[in-house]
Amino acid sequence: MTAQTIKNPLHPNLLVAIETALRAHPGGMKEIELINYLDTEFEGVFPKKNLADSLVLFQTHFILFNALYQLQDILWLNQNGHLIIGPINICLYPFNGTLHQQDITDFNHAKEYYLDFSNFDSTSRENVDDLIKSFWRNAKAHWAGEDAFKVLGLSYPCNWEDIKQRFRSLANQHHPDKGGDAEKLKPVLEAYNTLKALYKKNG
Repeated sequence: MTAQTIKNPLHPNLLVAIETALRAHPGGMKEIELINYLDTEFEGVFPKKNLADSLVLFQTHFILFNALYQLQDILWLNQNGHLIIGPINICLYPFNGTLHQQDITDFNHAKEYYLDFSNFDSTSRENVDDLIKSFWRNAKAHWAGEDAFKVLGLSYPCNWEDIKQRFRSLANQHHPDKGGDAEKLKPVLEAYNTLKALYKKNG
């Protein structure tokens, strides 16, 4: 792959290769881990080249995420898995019908962006720096969300109703008016507000 205009350069076996890789790593994979795994285990399927070139790095990233979002829809429609595409970790969970396809780590605007190959062609080297900044903003939100889940004693994925129910239970337990400790209530409130903002943004 070169830093030139390429029209939908997906290998026909790429989605199968990605699904195979993620099912072999139930704890999830970082993007670079997935790229290296595909490059090693599925020779010729993933177009990894000189990732020191920022534009080629972007194009490699774009192809991977285009394939991931396609796979996410296919798995959901076939009730064969719940693919969470986060900025830090990519993980394939068992299918859960109570979870919506678009959830906290799956940003709607990102999905629309990566499924449109005109963005692949129109992104210049100068655009890449802005995209990197956007990535780190999303990554910081992801980390904040992970911490918030831990404070509430929950693990992702879960739906918003579960979060509200857990928050009400802890708030009732720690509220000073009901014999609780205000210092223990404070991080619960902060965690709830963090998740509320993330779910509202991406709901």
